[in-house]
Amino acid sequence: MFREKTDTTKFFSGPIEVKKSPLHGLGVFALEDIPAHTCIEICPVILFSKDLLADWMDHVRGRHVLHDHVFRYSEGGLDENGEALGQAICLGWGSIINHSTNESNVIWRWSEDTGQPALEFWTIRKINK
Repeated sequence: MFREKTDTTKFFSGPIEVKKSPLHGLGVFALEDIPAHTCIEICPVILFSKDLLADWMDHVRGRHVLHDHVFRYSEGGLDENGEALGQAICLGWGSIINHSTNESNVIWRWSEDTGQPALEFWTIRKINK
């Protein structure tokens, strides 16, 4: 799937922009046609314990906006139910890229080349401007 020759040793953001979405809040949009199997962004992340967000939600007695924008990080270990104890927040646009539904245009993977925790976002189909 990951066929484009992309330098994954550094962070970058491709031909995308963030603006108001007619469907929900903010969205990430293509500035030009982007072929399938193209890396559109590599973002650094901040890693933290799953308990940090859970404790905050208990404190405010409700769900926090970060809950919808975190990624599971299994390198932090697994709990007794097999769920990741680590979580990550993406510092680029990755946390608002549509990558979590059946109609997603993009998938993500942990980057292995940046030398520090990072996420790569790859198109799975052609995205029109």
